[in-house]
Amino acid sequence: MLHRIFYTLIAFLIISTGVNAQAIKGKVFDSTNGKPIPNASIYLNGSSKGTTSNEQGEFSLSTLETNIPLIVSCVGYQSETIINYTGKVLNVMLKPRTQELKEVVIGGMSREEQLKIFITQFIGSTSKDYIITNTDDIDFKYRKKTKTLEAAASQPLIIYNKIRLRVQRKRISSCTMKIDSLMGERGSL
Repeated sequence: MLHRIFYTLIAFLIISTGVNAQAIKGKVFDSTNGKPIPNASIYLNGSSKGTTSNEQGEFSLSTLETNIPLIVSCVGYQSETIINYTGKVLNVMLKPRTQELKEVVIGGMSREEQLKIFITQFIGSTSKDYIITNTDDIDFKYRKKTKTLEAAASQPLIIYNKIRLRVQRKRISSCTMKIDSLMGERGSL
């Protein structure tokens, strides 16, 4: 008899927990062109509860909490914080983030050197923790007269984060780096 009461109580707790769970659903878009953003991070602020958007920008996150801010972020975009998301299908518009790159001084250089400088300047000081998996999609032009390195990518860059074991995509149509400060007096890295 005690076993029956115990199992009934357990079943009741499981069912009542499931009834109170809420699915937060939505879609993430680029605010400039309206295209879906795949691999965006969607999570409850200050928690480990989260998910990522699929190739169509869609996401679904089940939670019991409804009063914790929802954060939507993606590399290359400004994060968005959503407070009131209960009972709604969300359409989240992320604004692209403009990145300024530091000046770099370089003489004639190989593609490997250009790529190394680009990764260091584009990702920053933590570049050793990231791998760009599609570097062949990046085209470089070095303008010796103006000492600038220009980079353009035909596809969104796929960036693998070795620490979090995540893949992120970063769209760049082009970026220009003024090259003056990475080289020493002898003109070497």
